[in-house]
Amino acid sequence: MTIYSGRARSAYDFIMLSLSRLVQAVVRENLYMAVQRFFTIILFLFLLVLIANMIGMIPYGFTITGSFMVTFFLALSHFAAINHIAFYKHA
Repeated sequence: MTIYSGRARSAYDFIMLSLSRLVQAVVRENLYMAVQRFFTIILFLFLLVLIANMIGMIPYGFTITGSFMVTFFLALSHFAAINHIAFYKHA
């Protein structure tokens, strides 16, 4: 038994497929073909920021990306991971 069925599932699939194709088109235009394997990370970050900011549009809501520490942690963790992978792969 599925949670979503019928129209709700179709709408969810359509929205996720459209967002995935949008991000994939942007990634394909701006990055090399070898970087396509990191598409899921880029899609996750895009959806995280999009959904967090959409929640912040609700009156009296709080957006997590407005907090300096959350934004700093996301940037620092990805910076460290990318440098670690690059050092491991090329050194």
